[in-house]
Order: sequence, then structure tokens, then C-alpha cells
Amino acid sequence: MPPEKRLLISRPILPCMLSIQCHRQRARLTWLQCAMLALALATVHAVSAQQLGTNLLFNGGFEEQQDGQPAGWTKTGQGMLGLGPGLNGNASLKLTVRAQTNETAHVWALSQKFSVTPGKHYLLVFSAKTDIPYPKGSDSQIYWYFQNAQGQGLPQQQEWYVPVSRYYCRNKWQIAHYLVTAPTGAVTAQISTHLVTTDREPEAVLYLDGLRITEYTPPAPGEKSQFYAAATYGVGGEMVEDTAATTRRAWQVTKTKHAVGGKISGPLIMDQAPGLYRATYRLKVADNTSPKRVVYLHITGDELADTPQTTGLTLLGTDFRKAGEYQEFSMEFIRSPLGGLQYLVNWYGITDMTLDGVTIRQEKILSDADWVNLYGLSTAAVQIQLGNGVLLCRGLNTPSWKLDAALAGTQTVTQAWLYTGAGGVPRLDPPFPLESEGLKPYRLVILADVPPESLGFLGRRALRDFVASGGGLLVLGGFHALGAGGVQRSFLEDLLPVTVGSVFDLCPCKPPTILKPARRKLFSSDVKWDPAPVCLWQNTVQTKEEAKVIIKAGDMPFLIVGSYGKGRVAVCTGTVLGQAPKGTMPFWEWKDWPEVISEAIDYLSQRRKW
Repeated sequence: MPPEKRLLISRPILPCMLSIQCHRQRARLTWLQCAMLALALATVHAVSAQQLGTNLLFNGGFEEQQDGQPAGWTKTGQGMLGLGPGLNGNASLKLTVRAQTNETAHVWALSQKFSVTPGKHYLLVFSAKTDIPYPKGSDSQIYWYFQNAQGQGLPQQQEWYVPVSRYYCRNKWQIAHYLVTAPTGAVTAQISTHLVTTDREPEAVLYLDGLRITEYTPPAPGEKSQFYAAATYGVGGEMVEDTAATTRRAWQVTKTKHAVGGKISGPLIMDQAPGLYRATYRLKVADNTSPKRVVYLHITGDELADTPQTTGLTLLGTDFRKAGEYQEFSMEFIRSPLGGLQYLVNWYGITDMTLDGVTIRQEKILSDADWVNLYGLSTAAVQIQLGNGVLLCRGLNTPSWKLDAALAGTQTVTQAWLYTGAGGVPRLDPPFPLESEGLKPYRLVILADVPPESLGFLGRRALRDFVASGGGLLVLGGFHALGAGGVQRSFLEDLLPVTVGSVFDLCPCKPPTILKPARRKLFSSDVKWDPAPVCLWQNTVQTKEEAKVIIKAGDMPFLIVGSYGKGRVAVCTGTVLGQAPKGTMPFWEWKDWPEVISEAIDYLSQRRKW
């Protein structure tokens, strides 16, 4: 059986595909460059894992410095190694390289060695950012280097390499992670960051921060959310009848008929919850005698990589027990909170191959708090100075909420529209800020039937910091809000003054329920409750102990307020949905509804009490 080696990086995901494509090497090094790299590797002293605590990587935050350089990191190549502005602290690692002639220029930053155990999983988390402009002839990668007891490097595997893309971290920090299993014979390991360019102007610049390596223990096998993705079409191969295949049909590539570089595609797989998973590929080869690599199985995304890759496994011909017989190969992976999934196979043309498909099994769902722990992020909220603007995130039927009338007179209103991104993933245009600093111009954020997923993991964390710093948050109900919108396990679950139920929490009110204030004098005399407005559909919630119910719909809470840190949060469980029976008036057509929202905004902006 092949050694278990896996690589993982998180990123928003392209539409799911099962594809066969030829491997292309992104950074071809000359023998001289390899010798320089090997020399630098040999001169770095090993560091005991016990000395480093939970993070096996010495000075991964680059806060320790010596002579203006990050302590414990060694440079090789033509470029420069220095310090830049930090994301998680005061400093980051800065790589800079410029091609002085028409030749390609490289620069590497090498970490100190740390101890590893063969067969154990290790998770590397890091943040990356590039300057703008980033030269077109530039590229960047991170490599794992494993050494044996004699200090010799083990043969490099595709699983130990991840490209870092200029497209997803242009002038903004992006978090990524990848998972690898220490191979047989490995005693120590080392991380190398690499930046290459062919351009003389401008220079290529890459920043890295928050590098953290920890042992990772896969969860026990799960039983739920298991599904099978079959290959359905492709380029460079053909669909064949096969009684041994799961669906009696499979995709086949042959040496005599197909060129290396074909592609197999399958159905979209985009709606699985962020968490821990196992993928099992089922395939067979015509010849199992070759010691060369036959296929490379991997699961991909597009967060930080031009050639997306989340986890991978290289198979030799001899890894197959028998020729012409299907065999299953499994690997763990982490589905990040930043997107969906894509399943791929590289074929190297050594022997004919038939792909049945891949089965995905969910092992554990992860919450936003779990991701904070997994990434090693600070649990403390970042305090920011706030402005006076409003960020209105517009979901379905936003005009019916009469928000424009309620916000009349507000100095600055910035609007973002909900739309369906690649593969059905909800997104906002323009995107929700990924850092707390991006919310500084605002005093209030309104999520008008907008799912938390559209904000992204980093956006949800930024929203948490915004409210903790004194900002206001108004959440309006609907198909994409509260339980139906997936608030569970997100940062919003802690922010809201209510506890949400299941994903089926949006229910019709039969008969329509009448709105009424929970207590007298909560609203100004301008709000007239006669004739009574009614609610037709409502998200069912439970109010938290410290929350206040401001409006009721019958006996159910309709408008609930609470606090988080220095800020205030309000939830409207009703939604602008349904057709009112004759003689009744839906609340959004009530002439005083804009005034109700306006007074709620005053409360959230801390201009009034309730």
C-alpha cells in the first residue's frame, strides 16, 4: 500500500468536477538552484518539538527578530528576506525578488527543523498577502521537506507542495491550511516558502504570517452525510459500460486512444457543511506492475492556489493489488468554511485506467469557534473605532421591508446585494469585509434575509468584532435568515439575542398573528397600532435570558433586542412573505412600519433606550 501523505489548503471552491488531467510542474529548478536549497537545508539546526509548545514551528509569527531579520529563518536565492507589517502581531515575513536579467529569479525562506513522527498527521495554518501590482511572471509556493535520521531529505511528493496564488491574496490577507502525513522514515521536517519571478518591473512581494504547525488527529469514522459522486462526462476519455462499476458506467482513459491531459467531470457538490471528511476513490488499472506513479487523486478548491489543491494521494502501479479489479483509496480532508469542493484525478499515461467515482463521508461538522481553534486564532474581539454609516446587505424581497424610508436622512448607506456564486454558494456584491478594519466606516449593519455563509468565516469574525466594539446589528427574518439561513455553529449564534432552531424554522402563521408592543410606551406616539398589522410567516426562535422582547406576534416574539460587548443586536423573526387574507394588513404594508424600523435603528445606534 502507498504511504499515507496528504496535503490540504482551504479556499472558496470552483464547481465540483472529477477530472483527469496531466500533472504540470509549476516551478522547475536547475541543478544549481537545488544545490543551493539543499545546502541551506543542511545548515539549519533541528529544534525540539517539546521546546516549542503546541506550535512545532519556531517563530511562525515572526515576532522574534535578529538584525532586522526574522529569527530562525534562513534565506537563499537572489531575492531578499525581511519583515513586513503583521496581521496577527507586529511583524510578518516579507519575501521580495526582482529579475535583474532575462533569467528567472528565486528567493526561499527556510524554517528551523522540528521533530515529526512517521504516520502522524500535521496541520499547517498560515496567512498570505501579496503587493499590488503582482508581476504576471511570478509565482509562490510553500513546501514541506522531510528528512530521515541521517539528515537526508526524502524524495519530494506532490502532496507536500501548495501553490499560493496572487489572485486571492492581492493586497488582502487570506487564511489557508493544509494537512500532510509524515512519511515512513521521517524524523524531522522543515517548511520552505518560495517566491519566483521572471519580471524586472515591478518586483514581486509576498507576506506570510501566523504560520502554525500542530499535530492533527483525524476524527473517528462518521456515519452521516455519505454520498457518491459518479463521473458523468469528460475530455480525453470516454464513458464505458462496466457491470463492476457502482452505476454500471465509468469513465475510462487508455494509452492507445487518449492523450494524457484528459478531463473527467462530475456533479456539483457544494452544500456540505464545513468540517472534517473522508473521500474514497474507486478505480482500477490495466497493469499493476509499474513502480512509476500512475494517478494522483486530489480534492481541490480555489482559495489561495492557481492549481487548487486541498488534499492528495499519489498512487503507483504497484499500489494496486490486482490488474483489472476495482480498488478503493481513501484520504481525509477538511472542507473549509470558505467554499465547496471539487474532486480530481491526474493521469500520467502509464497504463489504462477506469474511474468509477468517489464516495464522501462526513466525520465531523465544525463551528466557527472550532475553526478559530483549528487556525490558532485569537478568541478575543478586536476593538475598532466606528463611523456613522450603514452597511445594508440586501437579500430576497428587501424593498418590501421599507428600509429606504427608515434610513432616510442617514448620512452614508452602503449597499451589498446577495447573489448565487459559483456552484450555488451565496455571496455578497461587493463582498462583505474580511477584516474588522473594513467595518470602521459603519455604525450599523443590516442583514435583510441574508445567510451567514455569504459573509464568509472571516466576515463573520469581523462582524463579531464590529458589534463587540459598539456597532449595531439588525437581522431580518426569511428563507436565508436564522435557522433556515444556517446561523447555527456560526459567530452570529453568540451575537443574537435568540436561540435558533432547525433549518426548518420558517413556518406559516395560521391564522395570521397580530403584532403588538410587548409593553406600553416602547415606541413613540407616532406609531399607531390600529388597525392591527399581522405576520403571515415567521422564523421560530427562543429568546435568551438576557434578551428583551419589544414586539410580539400573538404570543411569539417578533422583535427581540440584546447586547454583545459594547454593541446592540436586534432580530425580527417575521418576514415579508405570504398573501394576507381579506380584511387583514401584512405588517410590511402598515404605514407605520418604517417608523418602527427607524426607532429600532435609533436603539441599535445607541440614540435611544428600550
